[in-house]
Amino acid sequence: MNAANLEEMLRESSWSTTVGEVCDTHDGEVQTGPFGSQLHAQDYIDQGIPVVMPQDMRGGVVNCRKIARVAESHANRLARHILKAGDIVFSRRGDVSRFALIGNRETGWLCGTGSIRIRLNCNEIDAIFLRHYLNQTSVGNWLRHHAKGVTMPNLNTTVVRGLPLSIPPLPEQRRIAAILDKADALRAQRRAAIAKLDQLLQSVFLDMFGDPVTNPKGWTTFSLGELGEWKSGGTPSRKNARYFEGNIPWYSSGELNCQFVGASDEQISERAIRETAAKLIPPGAILVGMYDTAAFKSSITTVESSCNQAIAFGVLDKRKVMVDYLYHALQIGKEHFKRLQRGVRQQNLNLSMIRETRVPIPPTTLQLKFVALGQSISMRREFMQGTSSSLDRMFSALQQRAFTGQL
Repeated sequence: MNAANLEEMLRESSWSTTVGEVCDTHDGEVQTGPFGSQLHAQDYIDQGIPVVMPQDMRGGVVNCRKIARVAESHANRLARHILKAGDIVFSRRGDVSRFALIGNRETGWLCGTGSIRIRLNCNEIDAIFLRHYLNQTSVGNWLRHHAKGVTMPNLNTTVVRGLPLSIPPLPEQRRIAAILDKADALRAQRRAAIAKLDQLLQSVFLDMFGDPVTNPKGWTTFSLGELGEWKSGGTPSRKNARYFEGNIPWYSSGELNCQFVGASDEQISERAIRETAAKLIPPGAILVGMYDTAAFKSSITTVESSCNQAIAFGVLDKRKVMVDYLYHALQIGKEHFKRLQRGVRQQNLNLSMIRETRVPIPPTTLQLKFVALGQSISMRREFMQGTSSSLDRMFSALQQRAFTGQL
């Protein structure tokens, strides 16, 4: 559902309003977080008042795992940015659909730089209902569509005040929230079951081969360069539109998020392969990220494809190593391999570093047994992933009905 659909959907609802209208009625406000000049890098400390920034917003709640903190004196100096239960904070730049609903735990924390705070100040809005509403894809699409800026989307108070809301009477909100909570719990259970299958495959690997970092079973180690032919990808010039008018998947390192990749965010043409540094990659090759946080992220190609220069790809010698085995070895030992290859100042890997990385290689007969077990687990995972996608679609349809009074 796009931005226009959200407004059209709510236009037919008697519950339709906007963030600005609710704020004006209940003496609320929309306020940007402190500017960068008000909080400096040296102000952050290990212990102190937590500061909620965009990277801390996950699925409508605040994730504290890496949250920054400041001294109480800084929080007092920036008192107008102190958060309280019921506030909503959105990312002001970049992924503007990111948000978190502030609860009792976060009361007294600080709205951070790069965030924008909504204080509806209305006791007639249920917090769980509101979180479900704002989690809709259509709300994220509306914000992205109305955000300002060409190179990076930016929210301002005017845009946020215009965000459409659907606010039924409080008993109806609670009824809707309870239904959506139950449906969401089913989705969470399915995601947890899929995660357990992923953990099972890793456990099978460790049981059969041991940790690829410590190599307790003493397998012979080989460099990746000895196991196949390695190259890096390339990016066709965007000045030539024809390069991006084909149907060849072209991956960036941000897409290396699972064992197998097929569809891609962008596609390139055969002409791009012929005339630029982009290269054609066969199915069954392994892709390895080289830059910054994507270093050693890996995936296996399932179709003929291509990639950008931030990715190295290896066409492996099957007489020496199975691609499924190597994928898991790299994923389990990823942090270790990154530390070995990157110096204090070196933030990125290069093709030589990839080729020089050494991994233990057991006999191919044992690798084949692992591949067979992995295929069995993967088939089960694919089935569960398919049902998970169906649940997601059903939940989206349920949301739309809920917020238009059709539930």
